[in-house]
Amino acid sequence: MAREAMVMSLTKSGGSNPEGVIINASGNRWTSPPGGWLKVQEGVWHQNSRDLVLLDPAADEQVAVCSGCHFESVGKGGSGKAAYPPSGDVGSWSVVDITS
Repeated sequence: MAREAMVMSLTKSGGSNPEGVIINASGNRWTSPPGGWLKVQEGVWHQNSRDLVLLDPAADEQVAVCSGCHFESVGKGGSGKAAYPPSGDVGSWSVVDITS
């Protein structure tokens, strides 16, 4: 059964509050609740050979790069390093839930 969505938690080094992100297979869209520290609350994502990358299509820039995260194969509890190119910050990602 194909994966439909994945809920992730993103954090920045230095003790920021976690940012919840829903990654949807449909339309390769992602969303995050308002009021968090991500620059935008929605966009598109793409998968390169190694990383899951959240994009802001309006600004044509990367919002977050989740190193080693693969949408179709990462399991609940999977985690790794994240980078936030607009600010230069780094942190981590973890998978909270998966919907198939």
